[in-house]
Amino acid sequence: MSLAIVIPVYKIEFLEEALKSIANQTCKDFTLYIGDDCSPHDIKKVVEKFERELNIVFKRFDTNLGGQDLVAQWERCIDLVGQEDWIWLFSDDDIMAEACVEKFYEALEETSHRSYLYHFNIQTIGEHGEILKRLPQFPKQLTSLEFFKKRSSNELISFVVEFIFNKEVFLKKGRFQNFDLAWASDHATWIKLAENNLIYTIDDALVYWRKSTFNISPNTRNIKMATRKINASRAYYLWVWQFFDDISKKLLIKSFLNNIKEYNQIVPWHDFKANITLFMNQIGSNYSSLALVYMYIHRLYKKVKSN
Repeated sequence: MSLAIVIPVYKIEFLEEALKSIANQTCKDFTLYIGDDCSPHDIKKVVEKFERELNIVFKRFDTNLGGQDLVAQWERCIDLVGQEDWIWLFSDDDIMAEACVEKFYEALEETSHRSYLYHFNIQTIGEHGEILKRLPQFPKQLTSLEFFKKRSSNELISFVVEFIFNKEVFLKKGRFQNFDLAWASDHATWIKLAENNLIYTIDDALVYWRKSTFNISPNTRNIKMATRKINASRAYYLWVWQFFDDISKKLLIKSFLNNIKEYNQIVPWHDFKANITLFMNQIGSNYSSLALVYMYIHRLYKKVKSN
């Protein structure tokens, strides 16, 4: 049972630090696959510094795909993977603790090589590697529905880079769930990969997710970007509604509104309202519920504007 670490690369600012954390692993039983998304930077020059330490497969793509479809870029990098059974989709700016790979193999033994979705707890770091926030720890085991509930309420925080998944299950389940900007694509994918299974958190090793000006997430002031994120969020929660047979409309509506409310100070009210209306209609909510939602959002919208 072998591991493929896959890094879709475009940014160069923190790439060397990311690769150094991989080269420092106490267990090097893995292949590192790097897909250069036609970056304007000399990615190959940085990668070459680690060729003696790591088993690296490097591919520079002729076209930039991540700018139009980030999930498609993830997947063409994953398609570079050879015979490995497990895939860890990492990033070009985050860091893994030196025992991560070793602890992953130990977890496989502990769980008798079951096709769990394996997970590391995370901490947030800044541009200079400083700890910004200690995020809540996952329980040892988590069901798919529990993950959705806790993630949507922000009881738990997760990103793409702290999950290791089984390649066979990933392909069988239809690969990544694709939403615009890859917004919540990872959440939906983890939900379906953990279906009839569990998310298993690996103790004693952390992943450090870097918050910087180079992330997509901070771009909340742009109307066009905020609108795309609202649309993607609506698509995600509609997908959740179709995925789970017994999820309540009340929970779904509350989660959706909580997820998009930060954009009501950016997106015009009529566009904001139109998205809510469409979502409520798509899940079959009644008009009385819709009216209450409008009242809540309109009050929130005016309150933010008055500030």
